[in-house]
Amino acid sequence: MTYSLRLLTPSRRIPAIHQLQQDINIAWPHASLIPEAPARHPWEQILVRLRTIGDLGLVCRVPLTGEPRAIARRQKLIQDMQQGRPLSAVRWLQRYMDKSLYLYEIHPTEEVQVLHGWETLLSLRLALWEQVRGIFHTRDEGFTNPAGDLILWEYPPSATGTVPAAVYHAGRFRSFSLNLASPAQRNAFLKGKKPPAKP
Repeated sequence: MTYSLRLLTPSRRIPAIHQLQQDINIAWPHASLIPEAPARHPWEQILVRLRTIGDLGLVCRVPLTGEPRAIARRQKLIQDMQQGRPLSAVRWLQRYMDKSLYLYEIHPTEEVQVLHGWETLLSLRLALWEQVRGIFHTRDEGFTNPAGDLILWEYPPSATGTVPAAVYHAGRFRSFSLNLASPAQRNAFLKGKKPPAKP
């Protein structure tokens, strides 16, 4: 799987490009969104361009229902989720996928390594979320719930830092701050338990 920033949503709404443009220009005024086929509606792909630098990435709007190819893509996403932990998150994500209609996927280019490149793409993913809501997936990090809390672990063993996380128990998410470098907190999270407050 190539690296990408993902947003999965049950919304049928098509994000308006002009609104996305306004949202990311608040922080990144030199970023431009260019539909690959301007005459096509609804849009399918958008180039993210940074003035003087070039293209930072490509945004793809991918249906997850209808055609066999879309259904196969949904099944592949479910299979990828099944490799993660905790199991309570896997089960919740499988139910969420049953109602997910679209995948918004941002594919970075090599130019994303320039100053503020990643920040620009992350701002765009947040702008997409503001219009359609949903859950995030980032390779080598994991899946989130609708609140943006990490619920499925994909971090490497060397991961450090603190992230907002949650475990699903008794029909609801229980949120907390997860110390990625703490073996005790990590092991509790992988078992679907709220970790102790200290490492």
